Amino acid sequence: MMNLLDINWRMFPEERTKALGVWPNELWHNNAEGAGALVVPKSRRYAEYPVSKAGLDYVVDAVQSKKITTGYVGLRNGSGALVACQPVLIVASMLQHAPPRDGRLGPYWWVREDLTLDHRDGTSPYGRELATSEEMPF
Repeated sequence: MMNLLDINWRMFPEERTKALGVWPNELWHNNAEGAGALVVPKSRRYAEYPVSKAGLDYVVDAVQSKKITTGYVGLRNGSGALVACQPVLIVASMLQHAPPRDGRLGPYWWVREDLTLDHRDGTSPYGRELATSEEMPF
């Protein structure tokens, strides 16, 4: 897993993450392990974490094109500690059926500290639309 205290993990410069449309999320890389990560700082206003679609796509693309061998999504609390970390392909799979919200910094999803969706947008914690009462078989 990912450990931001490991000296091999380095953060991309802020200018680069802004140019990629990822900021205020951060991109990190570990050349020794061939790994990369999208690190999502906790919102200052809310309990959830805003996962950048551009950032998630960037790390997924890096894994799929074999630029890195492993990719992660990590959530960093207000104290700077990593509170959750999952492989990027698992997180992308969970979010694939949930449309991102449009924000002034680009599309994003709100996720909880356990990396599940907040489902305020009518989806379940797994990104699927909730069933209507007419669709429920029992």
